[in-house]
Amino acid sequence: PIVKQDVKATFCGQRPLLQASFSSDTKSLVRDHEVEIDRKTKLVSIMGGKWTTYRLMAKDTIDQIYKEIWDKKIVPCTTDSQILHGGEGYNFDEWENLCKEFSIEKDIAQHLLKKYGVFAKNILSNSASKTENLNRILPNYSYIIAEIPFIINNEMALTAEDVLRRLGINFIDTNASESLKAIIGNYLNNK
Repeated sequence: PIVKQDVKATFCGQRPLLQASFSSDTKSLVRDHEVEIDRKTKLVSIMGGKWTTYRLMAKDTIDQIYKEIWDKKIVPCTTDSQILHGGEGYNFDEWENLCKEFSIEKDIAQHLLKKYGVFAKNILSNSASKTENLNRILPNYSYIIAEIPFIINNEMALTAEDVLRRLGINFIDTNASESLKAIIGNYLNNK
């Protein structure tokens, strides 16, 4: 049996559902997304949807813009083949080279490659003169100190909460996340 002390983190969110009619019946809620364009102002709104369908939502929105605002033939969507930032030239096997070059452990190298792609080496290179930045933030996790300034300087993090969200630790260990706020605050104050 699981007790409250076994829970390390929680997550909740709200999913916007569109009401198809004025009925209070939940069957009338649209579980998809809808693109709406105001004919007069050309304001484009997308409503509903969910994280897992964001590419389809984007495609449907752009298709509607082509058709209804620009009055042009719809161009085939290419988002499914777009390489994400940090993915160009990505090779997961590079973790072995990172371990050798920067004297870091396997789990840290793999974590950095999975999270930052080709920018993992930048994070490590920028910390080469400060070897303490290659240390783990917390003993049981693969996050390293060098990620904090990288996130602040490259990922538009303005608060400790922003940094924690981008690290992802708050989704897996709330207590560990709380313990990092002061450390992150020091980096933010010295920016």
